Amino acid sequence: MRFGVVLPTFSATADEALTAATDVAQAGLDGAFVYDHLWPMGHPGKPAIMSYPLLGALAALDVQLVLGTLVARVDLRPTAALVRQLGTVASLNAGQFIAGIGTGDSKGAAEYEAYGLSLRPAAARRAILEEVAGALTTAGMAVWVGAGSPKTNAIAQRLGLTLNLWNASPAEVARLSEDGPVSWGGGLPRDRDEASE
Repeated sequence: MRFGVVLPTFSATADEALTAATDVAQAGLDGAFVYDHLWPMGHPGKPAIMSYPLLGALAALDVQLVLGTLVARVDLRPTAALVRQLGTVASLNAGQFIAGIGTGDSKGAAEYEAYGLSLRPAAARRAILEEVAGALTTAGMAVWVGAGSPKTNAIAQRLGLTLNLWNASPAEVARLSEDGPVSWGGGLPRDRDEASE
């Protein structure tokens, strides 16, 4: 089993995230991940560090950690640009990189609007996810897919990609791991009974 943390990126400067990455490496953990958000969820206007410049700075620190995104929404940038950004960070970190990608959801609609975009229908986002995942795996990158609807989860499982679970109960982690590799992030669900239904 390997352990990583999500770095503190909801800040006006990168100082705390850079210090945390050094501390994580010194503590012997395996990885450090960053969010790909314009602001903390539900708090427009609050600061957030942009993920790709931060990942580049972390790679330059040479802290010997696997780095990754949790998760880059696949339709906020053109596919070729997203694949290139993720590939650049992977090359800067000697290939020790996990491209965490996801479809996004209605909770992030305001961020899409801030980019001058509209939130596409879920089926369109899943099609883009599959295209991006294919390009990333062809480039030799490790890919984690942010768990979502059963249709999104099925894409990860069909392509043999790791399904990244968030706020999942141990029972859900065990159930989904029967169909393919999983990673787990975040806390336990607030209501375990509801999450296990």
